[in-house]
Amino acid sequence: MNYHWDDFKNKVKYAADIEEIISRYVNLKRAGRKMTGLCPFHLEKTPSFVVYTDSQSFHCFGCRESGDVITFVMKQENLEYAEAVRFLAQVYSIPVPEKDDSGHDFSFRQRILDANIEAARFFHQNLLNEQGKDAFEYLTSRGISHKTIVAYGIGYAADSWDSLKNHLFDKKFTMRELTAANLVVRSQKGTYYDQFRNRVIFPIMDLRKNVIAFGGRVLDDSKPKYLNSSETPVFKKRSNLYALNLAKDAKTKTFILAEGYMDVIAMYQAGFKAAVAALGTAFTAEQAKQLKKYADEVVIAYDSDEAGIKASNDASELLSKAGMNVRMLELKDAKDPDEYIKKYGREKFALLLTGSADIFSYKLAQLRRIYDISSIEGKTKYIRECVKLLTKCFDPIEREVCAAKIAEETEMSKATILESAASLMMKNAKAKKTRERREMLAGKEHYLDRTSPEKAGNLKQATAEENLIWFIVKNPECYESAASKLKQDDFVTSWGKSVFTSLKDVLESDTEQTQGPLELIRFSGIISEEHKAKLSEILAKRSEFVSAASQADDYINALVTNKNKKDDKALEAMEPEEILSYQMEKYKKRVKRGV
Repeated sequence: MNYHWDDFKNKVKYAADIEEIISRYVNLKRAGRKMTGLCPFHLEKTPSFVVYTDSQSFHCFGCRESGDVITFVMKQENLEYAEAVRFLAQVYSIPVPEKDDSGHDFSFRQRILDANIEAARFFHQNLLNEQGKDAFEYLTSRGISHKTIVAYGIGYAADSWDSLKNHLFDKKFTMRELTAANLVVRSQKGTYYDQFRNRVIFPIMDLRKNVIAFGGRVLDDSKPKYLNSSETPVFKKRSNLYALNLAKDAKTKTFILAEGYMDVIAMYQAGFKAAVAALGTAFTAEQAKQLKKYADEVVIAYDSDEAGIKASNDASELLSKAGMNVRMLELKDAKDPDEYIKKYGREKFALLLTGSADIFSYKLAQLRRIYDISSIEGKTKYIRECVKLLTKCFDPIEREVCAAKIAEETEMSKATILESAASLMMKNAKAKKTRERREMLAGKEHYLDRTSPEKAGNLKQATAEENLIWFIVKNPECYESAASKLKQDDFVTSWGKSVFTSLKDVLESDTEQTQGPLELIRFSGIISEEHKAKLSEILAKRSEFVSAASQADDYINALVTNKNKKDDKALEAMEPEEILSYQMEKYKKRVKRGV
């Protein structure tokens, strides 16, 4: 399909409805002209994510993520701009051209996915051949059946430097594609070799069942024990979970979170289908958000060693912040779920899961192991630590129940414990507010605005230019009048200069312009994603403003007056002839503006 990229983009822009697309990921509720829901980009319990159907934009007042439907797909699906447009085109059955307007082949990501699936087939076939005999015996010795091997697509990477590389070359994949997929790596000498060698291979799939990466385990005691794919254009470790593609179909809202591939596979084979694992890194907030889409409760089944306990505590906090019920599995006489199931069987593991402690009880048990509550000092320290735990109970009812439990155990009054928790929460909130105020007074908030670094020193004028651009987006017919009175140098921030001068391109970018406010998606491909995100935030924060024609002149005058003040300071350094020429130019501009 070779029709023009701009025509293709415009078809997608007019077809893609932001409410329809975001509703696939977020449970939206109508609130007047807006839609609200829990933000998919950060952990929250109270909705701060808003979709504006009139401007076809979204903004989160919690994490400040903003943009249009293309931006949303980019962030949610970990896609580049062109791939996000292509993704939406497939949703709406719009034919996709082969290349974008720069001639770049944006099917490159698909080529990486194709290379991965071919590599997965190659590895799996290796396992079933003579060369994979040792690997197959290793898996069966671990109790993994042939049926489970097929279900997870487990394979074997031969003890060879180039068998996969040669196979994929025969399938017409290029070295650029194979290195981008991290299937082949380049040595310091400039030669290329297979990333995975003499390892059992675990394909990692996304929710659409694309193979996005691999994990490889050695058959002996070699180091590293596990080798995982590096991040690639199709794989982000922080955002994916092993076996989530299988777990989401398990018809249960209780998931099990394990540390490794073998634990997940052992539980799956024993009948516990909703098991997932992180991917060689610490559990992340992004992974918690992914789980929240499919589960209400998570049982953490990490290893029973010290590192596993610490990782369990860290993961539990992220999952609790995501609004999920968390329980902790205490493994006795076994280091991990795989070993426990082998020792005691499926039935005892099921009982262990049923009896797993809620997160609060689990952490209380940990504290009891540390403090001797038979002594005054130990009891005092124990109660103080318990109160700290209470401050992390966001649900008032849960806090009441937990306080009663502490009171019963320590022979303290529940009222005293709740009062201590409330006092600590108030102290923490006050400290946070003081810190934020200090940062605000120091101008730190504005310095952190990478799109408008000049805003900190020109707050009044920067606000005027933001208001002016907001006004023109709401009233695009006023652009020509504003442009006749202003030039690029009248704007104080790089963001304002860029967006204002781009408005003409936006208004002329396609022939199907309708009356009324500009939709944010009209700016896609014309201004940068960062600048578009800031524009989305400005539109969101001014969504309830009423626009009047006189406002535009006020904003323009604020910018022009500021420019004149700066120009007047330069007069001191001018010669008399230069001053006369300068004043004549100013007079001409004033006449042109009708001032």
